[in-house]
Amino acid sequence: MNWKEEDLLLELIKKMVKSNKMLTKGYRVFYCLFSTIFWNIRFFFDRLLEQKEIYGCCFVFTTLLGRVRKNNWGDDLNEYLFTELTLKKIRFVPFNQLYFCPNVERYSLIGSIIGDFNLDNTIIYGSGAITSNPELKGRPKKVLSVRGPLTRDVLLKNGIECPPIYGDPALLVPLIYNPQTKFGDKIGVIPHYRTLESNWIESLKKDNEVLIIDMSRYEKWTDIIDSIVRCKMILSESLHGLIIAESYRIPSLWVEFIPHNYSWEWEFKFIDFYKSIGKNNPKCYKIYNGYSPEEILDKTKKWIPGNIDYDSMIKAFPFELKGILKK
Repeated sequence: MNWKEEDLLLELIKKMVKSNKMLTKGYRVFYCLFSTIFWNIRFFFDRLLEQKEIYGCCFVFTTLLGRVRKNNWGDDLNEYLFTELTLKKIRFVPFNQLYFCPNVERYSLIGSIIGDFNLDNTIIYGSGAITSNPELKGRPKKVLSVRGPLTRDVLLKNGIECPPIYGDPALLVPLIYNPQTKFGDKIGVIPHYRTLESNWIESLKKDNEVLIIDMSRYEKWTDIIDSIVRCKMILSESLHGLIIAESYRIPSLWVEFIPHNYSWEWEFKFIDFYKSIGKNNPKCYKIYNGYSPEEILDKTKKWIPGNIDYDSMIKAFPFELKGILKK
């Protein structure tokens, strides 16, 4: 079965179970059990055959046969980015699936995942926390860098050494990809997945000056970047939409179209990122509170690029870099 057939089969199964709560629960239990067995058997044979793969723990979704499945571009970027940056072979594993392999050395990479899995034998590069008070399990082997100063505060508060080296690894994308088209005439809108079917987004789809960018639907990983750099400005509910806009110097604004009433501190990761690039007083513009289009345009005109410390990010990079990237 090739990957396209596998995707079609998964979509068919999802449609069948979505309408039935018992089937949905059964599918989740089966998937978790099968996936855990799959990864641990694979790990066993890697060690038996003395394979030297690096394990990257991140928030990725995989198919039953272990292939990273397109779900959320910001999370999926782990596979694409690190494959392009280094010659090292990295096997990307959902962080909960190596739970029964306690002695494997692993790398925590892109994502708000610090606190989501046991940190023992983990090397952290650029990861972030999701709240100011996550329940940390285990202690990392080493912290090379984190997403921002708020995440560093979390680690220090828990007695974990962490250097003041900041930067979401997604900021490194311009080092490996130079889009052919930049600065178009569209207003790019990047909704959170919960907002995609809202009245706000449906109304914006009718505006010829607006380009809706869906971070869950893309063919090539570069498609999202191409869409962002085609725009004269970006209004984003997605953190990695804002990160990519900053990295390519596209004026951007952190917005919300509908309230995101999560149980955790929704704004924590955004503030953490903005502080990492020297923007110490970031503000989220809640469109549902009545900001006019003129006010939004005025705010983007006053945008200034952040200060991205590429030198520190490269020096802290955990793997050998490819070719020209070493310079």
